[in-house]
Amino acid sequence: MKTIMNVFLLALAFISATAFAASSKGDEMKDVLSSYLKIQEALAADSLDRVQIEAAKIVKSSSDKEIKAPAQSLSHDTTIDAARSNFKRLSVAMDKWAANAKPEGVQRMTCPMASAPWLQKRGETKNPYYGKQMQGCGEVQK
Repeated sequence: MKTIMNVFLLALAFISATAFAASSKGDEMKDVLSSYLKIQEALAADSLDRVQIEAAKIVKSSSDKEIKAPAQSLSHDTTIDAARSNFKRLSVAMDKWAANAKPEGVQRMTCPMASAPWLQKRGETKNPYYGKQMQGCGEVQK
């Protein structure tokens, strides 16, 4: 009886730890996604406004190396071309995450001209790679 109780307690502890880790990862990615979407909107508007600040928030919030590395570079970019290049790297990692997580209210997009994915809020296409020049260029990924 004592052995059964110990096994039960161990199983309960494992389930609780797993649930906590999943919840923490969800909270982490909620913050990362929020900053990511602000960067996407700025680049789509041909602006660097808040890009470095939001990228630094991603660096601080994320534990994922594939997300953290391009965000680190993006947090130091001072030209729109450099920012778009590092955003492309960040978007590849975010797209992988979104393919599994399927965040609510977010579309997975792709730009055939840039051969690159991005995430954006549902609605009108806002291409971060070509900005105002080709605002509507992009397709919703299936």
